[in-house]
Amino acid sequence: MGFSKDVDMLVVDGGPAGLLATETTASAGLSTLVLEREPEIGDPVRTSGGTSVETMRHFDIPGRFYHVLKRLRFCSLREEAAFEFQEPVGCIIDVRGMYRHLAERASRKGASILTGANAESLIIEGREISGLT
Repeated sequence: MGFSKDVDMLVVDGGPAGLLATETTASAGLSTLVLEREPEIGDPVRTSGGTSVETMRHFDIPGRFYHVLKRLRFCSLREEAAFEFQEPVGCIIDVRGMYRHLAERASRKGASILTGANAESLIIEGREISGLT
């Protein structure tokens, strides 16, 4: 089954980078479409779920989508080390929740998101990308 839609911006992959780019272009008034191969945004999870608190704040991610870490514990078969810090050293993300939040933000700005869509290759005519198969 084919799908045809002219858009200003086509984003392949519904991960955080693609969704943030989508939100930005849709906010600027560009028609934007995200193609995500999985049936749902954020599932299955393919990341460790760890990042910096600064990153989450920079991209205006609500606190309900991450847990701040001030303690770290490392374990091996023979050794264990634990550390406590005054300031956050990172955070653990609710990956599914955050990805879906980013998709909702992009959608509210006017972007379209198509799940279950496989992108195989670019169609190039001359020196321009004219489509995707």
